[in-house]
Amino acid sequence: MTVFKTCTNDSSCYIDVDELTYNFGVEIKEFVLQLSQSFRLYAEQGTLALDKVDIDNARILMISAWFAGWKVAVIPENKLADQKKAMVSDLQADILITGQNARGYKGTFSHSFLHLVVESDESEPKHYEQDFFLWFSEQTKRILELATESYRWAPNSPALVLFTSGTTGKPKGVLISIHSLFHLAENFTRHFEITKDDRLLSTAALHTISGIRNSIFIPLMYGTEVIAPQCTFSVNSVMDLMINDSPSIIFSGPKFIQLMAAIGERETDSALSLRFVINGSSRMDHQHKLQVEKHFNVPVYNTYGSTEAIGTVLAEKLHERALNLGLGGKAFGDMTLKVLDENGIEQDTGEGELRIYSNYLFLGYLGKEGVKPTYIDTQDIVEINEDGYVSWKYRLSNRIKGDSGDWIFSEHVNQCLQQYSCVSDLNTTLTYNEVGVPSFQVEVSQDGLIDGEQWKKEAYSRLIIELGNDYKRTELIIVKDIVRSNLGKFEYSIK
Repeated sequence: MTVFKTCTNDSSCYIDVDELTYNFGVEIKEFVLQLSQSFRLYAEQGTLALDKVDIDNARILMISAWFAGWKVAVIPENKLADQKKAMVSDLQADILITGQNARGYKGTFSHSFLHLVVESDESEPKHYEQDFFLWFSEQTKRILELATESYRWAPNSPALVLFTSGTTGKPKGVLISIHSLFHLAENFTRHFEITKDDRLLSTAALHTISGIRNSIFIPLMYGTEVIAPQCTFSVNSVMDLMINDSPSIIFSGPKFIQLMAAIGERETDSALSLRFVINGSSRMDHQHKLQVEKHFNVPVYNTYGSTEAIGTVLAEKLHERALNLGLGGKAFGDMTLKVLDENGIEQDTGEGELRIYSNYLFLGYLGKEGVKPTYIDTQDIVEINEDGYVSWKYRLSNRIKGDSGDWIFSEHVNQCLQQYSCVSDLNTTLTYNEVGVPSFQVEVSQDGLIDGEQWKKEAYSRLIIELGNDYKRTELIIVKDIVRSNLGKFEYSIK
């Protein structure tokens, strides 16, 4: 039983509100119908943007908007004010609903829209905000008859907009269909054998594809209870979650797993209900994985995914994990994975940039609708072995996070070294040490007879003085000639 249904004659997807009774109670069904009608009265097939709205309210708002034929966008709450304003403007949002503590929406915008606040503080009214529940109450007075027919979503109709992290520039709006989201949640629950009897603790933020799958689609489709903690994570808070919420499945990133490892064997009795842990963010430390598996006597599974691929791309299979800790899993669901060799030719095995094929990829980027890709090149260098297992090597990127947590940029290294007249060419690439710490490796070709080792010491000191201690993560290598391949995405020719 699921809230999302597909028509057999035209493959369109619609919302079956009768199933809301099964999952959430009769009063929620009526509320969703009224709210969806309020959206319809406000605008036909508009766009709803959400920022820092709690999971329970977000779930109701999303299902109501989709029932009414509205697109939904989730604004990352960790972005700067200018970035948030740009996102709302790019979306041409009709209604923006934010939590009380959301920031970044003062000033002028390129278009007018209605800004509603959930749980607003009436003692501090703001001219650009209205209380959501007061607005909804006024809207329901205008409703003469509830529309009980859901909007029919075509397979290529964008229903959700999520934004990329912006690591390669301005965050891009990723257009996603209901069909792809439904397919993602269905594959994920089948792969990990998740049922309505499970309690899924998910630390994935709502503005991520994992957060949408875990906190919105899985409970709506299967009735699975989802725990979405809002606390700041520490060893004690993780212990409290294990004791008080008794999750059977944990979906988290490396930081949470590290804190679980730090608990040790003190609270393993509190985790008797735990079946397994899924790492769904960045790479986790192998020692932390082994410690959690030992202390809690449950497996920890690796997964890898992206927003454009609509979630999980590869994962370790339940009950069938690779013995080699460096392997991240096999192709997930209908995904077909290839690697591009140094000549840009697709290969089934070997090392190269990961290319992803799927029938359920994103529909394009905001502002570039109608250009649905057939594959995605990820900028991740991986190796696929003969058994289909994928091991991640490094990412092609021009920036990394330094020890302070701030971004450091390869072009800044380039500009600093460019001041030396003896440097004729250089090539900057990303490398990772044995524990996964990234750094810049700079190959430098020089003109003239100079002491290479002495120059490296001088240039390295200059980097630190001019750019800061974070740039200690730079290694200089003197070479006669720089040999480049297609994998050297970020290369710099000075002269």
